[in-house]
Amino acid sequence: IAAIAQESPFRIQSDFLGRYGQAVLQTDTEQPEKGRAAWIHYGYGLGHAHRDSLNLGLYAHNIDMLPDFGYPEYCEGRPKQYAWESNTISHNTLLVGDTGLPRSPGGKLTLFSVQPPVRVMDVSSPQSNAAGDTYRRTVVLVDFSETNSYVLDIFRARGGTNHRLLYQGPSQTADVEGVRVQRQPTGTFAGPEIKLDQLDIDGKRSDFLYNSGFSYLWDVDRSEGPVDSVFTVDWQAEDLRGRIKPGREPHLRLHALTPCDEVALASAQPPPNKPGNPKSLRKLIQSRLGENMESQFVTVLEPYDPVPFISSVERLDAVHLGDENSVAAVAVTLVDGTTDIIISCEEPTPVTVDESIEFTGCFALLRLTHGRPAMVRLAEASVFRYGDIEIVPERAAYTGTVVSVDVSDPHDNRIHLDPPLPPGAPLAGRAIHFHNDLPLDTSFEIARVTPEGISTGDITVINGFKDAADYSAGYTYVVNPGDTYTIPCEVSRDIVR
Repeated sequence: IAAIAQESPFRIQSDFLGRYGQAVLQTDTEQPEKGRAAWIHYGYGLGHAHRDSLNLGLYAHNIDMLPDFGYPEYCEGRPKQYAWESNTISHNTLLVGDTGLPRSPGGKLTLFSVQPPVRVMDVSSPQSNAAGDTYRRTVVLVDFSETNSYVLDIFRARGGTNHRLLYQGPSQTADVEGVRVQRQPTGTFAGPEIKLDQLDIDGKRSDFLYNSGFSYLWDVDRSEGPVDSVFTVDWQAEDLRGRIKPGREPHLRLHALTPCDEVALASAQPPPNKPGNPKSLRKLIQSRLGENMESQFVTVLEPYDPVPFISSVERLDAVHLGDENSVAAVAVTLVDGTTDIIISCEEPTPVTVDESIEFTGCFALLRLTHGRPAMVRLAEASVFRYGDIEIVPERAAYTGTVVSVDVSDPHDNRIHLDPPLPPGAPLAGRAIHFHNDLPLDTSFEIARVTPEGISTGDITVINGFKDAADYSAGYTYVVNPGDTYTIPCEVSRDIVR
């Protein structure tokens, strides 16, 4: 093992584990202490699972900026474990209908593009939203310097009641700017009359309290009414594990850009018997309330040390013919005069942004340096125009149908495609997404292009045995003839004037 480690030096890189259901965007560096990473969990059928579909994590400045509570206080089936520690409310995801999500319902990676200094992933898990047809998160990791990156987080949901976006920062200390909040004098997030840890009302178990977990949030600060303006929450990270070096002061500043019916902050307790856990963390809850809700939450996460590097964040006008929540356009202006304009579309959509950008595709980033174009990054795009810049890729994506699979060599799993990919196409290491009705992710990294299609190398496409009592009956597969596929194309252009 030591010899192999010497031959292959450790290097941080972006990756996804499709059938397990985990994807991570990371800065490419040989210095882990300078690394930044954002990850999403979307596993299917996992044991010991929490109700945490599309849970988001963020690491920067050697700190877990969006802590996950992990293992419960006691794994013995106590009410606190199910109502709080493994419930949706204790994670960094979207709560629908004030009740916990299904356990490990699965999801599909629909876009995974790494074009430094920009990386983007999009995961859809409609089965997480029993009351609707959309539960989808797009995460973009953008580098500003060798030590700083920010994250654009877009969460879309359609259907169900009361959409609440949840984030828990890296400390109990959180400063709010841009919105006035008032302390609720008694009770918990469940209400001023509900005590901490309370799950019964009038001696009977309350399904609402048990399913929501709201009675485990205390010291509640609520906005005085609906919030329409951009606001920020800034957590100064605490250090109980010796991860903050002397003289450093890491923070997480969150920029919220979505109108909400209520914004609240509350204290939350991690399992108290785990060494190094803080006594409490401050949690942000952004709520859009009502029936048959449709939401697009847009947030920018800025981990910094010791001073912020973002000067402003704003939503941009986006004119298109799609669903109003299908497109998001954001401008992030940095302290050195750089402005990043980011466009995210659920499906390739013609859109005009800020009356100056014409775009058709799924993802675009335009970087302006003091108002002048410096860089363009596109994914699954067919048109991009800005000023005198026009980019019309040969194709937005490779698409087609699966003809057959060949698993005769376990070190060279092959999938035959129609049409086959062009010989010599530089697609090794890129993601191919297969479309079918399976609940688990059927995206693979292309190990190499073959004359008939692609090889996934030693990553199997076998799902299991047809008959566990008769191995000779053969296998079932996660990719099957008739499935369609997509390989999003990318465009990286640096502009020198």
